[in-house]
Parts: sequence; structure tokens; C-alpha cells
Amino acid sequence: MTQEQFITTTKTWINNKIILSQRSNWYKIPQRRAAIFQVQAMFGQLLLNKAKTSAGQIAILLKRHEALLETILPIPSNPSYENSFKILKTLINEAENIINTYNLNP
Repeated sequence: MTQEQFITTTKTWINNKIILSQRSNWYKIPQRRAAIFQVQAMFGQLLLNKAKTSAGQIAILLKRHEALLETILPIPSNPSYENSFKILKTLINEAENIINTYNLNP
């Protein structure tokens, strides 16, 4: 995965979870709602493209907040759960590769 693909896939994944959170009762549970708000706060500039964010910065954010991102996965009975989980794990693995390649400190 190129760094540009990594950035684009991360944006798409997070944006999809935010959109899904507006349509699903699964996200009305207080802990998930709080998680969505935290993700929006942390990744907001990335999603809005207001700031040029590097793959390294995104990798560090993903790695630091891996557990939080797992809480915003769709309900496990949702057909998109497995694919969403797989994409998140791919992004986390790529984040680890970027962190290790560039000796970044997560």
C-alpha cells in the first residue's frame, strides 16, 4: 500500500463509520457515541482536508487509538463488520510498518 493509499483508505474508513453512526441504533449507546465524538475530534482535520497530514502522523494516531477505533466497528451481526474489521487491521499493520520504517515514536 502506498502512503497515499494509506491516507485515503484511513479517511474513507473513518468517514464511513461516522456516517454509519448517524444511521444505526448501535451507535446510540453512550460509550459508542462518545467514541465517535473522540474520533471526530482527533481525525477531524484529516477528514476535512484542512491540513496536509502526513502518513506518519496518521500512522501514529491510528496506533495510539487502535482500541478506540475498534469500538466504532459496526455491530458484529452487520454484514459489513468482517470487512470493516479486516480493513482496520490492515490499516493498523500498515501504520506499524510506517512507524518502524521511519523510526517514529508512537
